[in-house]
Amino acid sequence: MHSVSFDTHKFITTLISAGMPLGQAETISDVLRDSHDIGNLATKADLCGLRNELHTSIEKLELSTAANMQKLELSTAANMEKLELNTAANMEKLELSTAANMEKLELSTAANMERLEANMQKLELNTNARIDRLELNANARMDRLEYSTAASFERMELHLIFKLSSVLIIGIGAATAVTKWLG
Repeated sequence: MHSVSFDTHKFITTLISAGMPLGQAETISDVLRDSHDIGNLATKADLCGLRNELHTSIEKLELSTAANMQKLELSTAANMEKLELNTAANMEKLELSTAANMEKLELSTAANMERLEANMQKLELNTNARIDRLELNANARMDRLEYSTAASFERMELHLIFKLSSVLIIGIGAATAVTKWLG
């Protein structure tokens, strides 16, 4: 960087010869020198160097970014491939597990159906046996009722015959008495 030369002694003597006190002239000289200190100002050459540095940094960053992107793409592709393989393996396991579970379910269902059919046959046999017993009981009751009814009818018939016989005997006796009395 470049700096502009400033002759502070000459400036102070000029201010004093104009009638300014020494302390004030020195303070103004210091402030003016500080304001003209261009040591921190950039020149065209400084800017060109900075541009070149920035250009080099950007190129490095672009190369680094491209390399990182390539690594990321490769890593992503590898991870996707692993994921696809894992997913395929998991799907295959799931399919096998599902097939095994379905087979177990079918066997279990078949066994349950066989038990149900056996129970239904037992129930049918039990029901038929109960129906047979009920029919026998009903037939026995019907036979007893029929016998009881027949016996009741026979007793009634005998009673009726006895009564009719009595009436007939009384009628014959009365007819004989009427015939003897008339005759």
